[in-house]
Amino acid sequence: NARKIKSAYLAFLSTFIGFYNIESNIINALKSTAAYVSEPLSSILRRNVFLFEKTQLSIAECLDNIAFEVGDKEFRKFINFAKMNAKYGGNFGKALTKLREQAEKLHSLEAIKSANATVGSMVILFMIVINLVLMMNVSNDPEVAFTIRNTMTGQAIAVSNAVAIMFGLYMIKNINSSA
Repeated sequence: NARKIKSAYLAFLSTFIGFYNIESNIINALKSTAAYVSEPLSSILRRNVFLFEKTQLSIAECLDNIAFEVGDKEFRKFINFAKMNAKYGGNFGKALTKLREQAEKLHSLEAIKSANATVGSMVILFMIVINLVLMMNVSNDPEVAFTIRNTMTGQAIAVSNAVAIMFGLYMIKNINSSA
């Protein structure tokens, strides 16, 4: 859910800005925006706006509930600006524009990071395949295979290749889990 919400943040912010410029009301803009964003963010917004409308929740409590359910750091920044605007007023449009610019930069950096992770994984996987092919070709010669199995140097070469392959797979796992 956190990844889905993080990926929907830029679309949410752009949509919210449009509705806020029309309605000049945070809650109405959130209600209208909920129809145009993906799940699970849409459900979170609808539920909390509904609770705001049907109960005695304040705007700050409603926004706090949304922030708690969403959990994303960038989204919390938006919620904090919205709470300040609800409490003190001011030009929320400029703050929203700055938040959207930051979100666009962050989205761009995430896309670059993801592309780099993919390329890095493919390069490491290619090197592992080359290593395996070379080991298979070397082991086809009976004399070389005998040397690898029965000498300390040959066993060290085989073990180091196995360790290199495991390290490569470990790096692929870590690269893709952080991307």
